[in-house]
Amino acid sequence: MASREFDVLITVDQKIPYQQNLSDLSIAIVVMVAQSNRYSELRNLVPQALEAIASVKKGEIVRIS
Repeated sequence: MASREFDVLITVDQKIPYQQNLSDLSIAIVVMVAQSNRYSELRNLVPQALEAIASVKKGEIVRIS
């Protein structure tokens, strides 16, 4: 459903590549990997996430940590 409205999905779900058939999706995925899912940990990854969003292609997964 997200691919209908968005170009990129940002998630902390590290298992999503194994749970979804990404070749069928018309959306890119950015996975943020930190010690925890708390904002204080994820906030440090925002600059990398912005870079990934700018360059990731549909159907690709980018992990940032």
